[in-house]
Amino acid sequence: MKPIIFEIDTDLFELVEKYERMFTSFGFKFEKLSWTKNSVQVRLNSLPYSNDTQFEESDFHNLVTAVRNYDGDDRVKQKYHTDQQIFDYLMPKKIMQVLALRACRSSVMVGMKLEKRRQREIVSGLYNLKDPWICAHGRPTMRYIMDIKDFKDKLLYKSGYETRYGRMSPNLMQIKQYSSPKKKQQIEV
Repeated sequence: MKPIIFEIDTDLFELVEKYERMFTSFGFKFEKLSWTKNSVQVRLNSLPYSNDTQFEESDFHNLVTAVRNYDGDDRVKQKYHTDQQIFDYLMPKKIMQVLALRACRSSVMVGMKLEKRRQREIVSGLYNLKDPWICAHGRPTMRYIMDIKDFKDKLLYKSGYETRYGRMSPNLMQIKQYSSPKKKQQIEV
């Protein structure tokens, strides 16, 4: 990338320096060339990179605006105060879109065959997600297979429970198994 040189107000550049880790984390590398009382000349040496998306100087300025808005709002600063929360809050929309696209392209697709071990890894990983029911683009991540009531009915039918004891209401659906006379186990269905 050919370096981009521009001027920015001194007070805004002070904010950029204050949040420099955020800028570099997002892929913006810059240096101060010269300064006066009112402005700073900045050289933007690198922008975030993606094969699919072109980043520009305006993306840097948009992040400066987001940082200024964040830094000037005490209520927002109280709500988002850890480095990770600030990082998530300030993430430029363009970068979020790039990450969402990469996440979708590399995700498990409907119809993929997975070993049991991989299935368990995926399900246990869902516990760590903020919102596991939708992808980064807002589409559902789960595929409807069957109604849970139908599953319970099939299970009861296969076990022969209904033919021996009659229909059971869904809220009382428990089957008792006795493995030994002394030990009782309850299995929820």
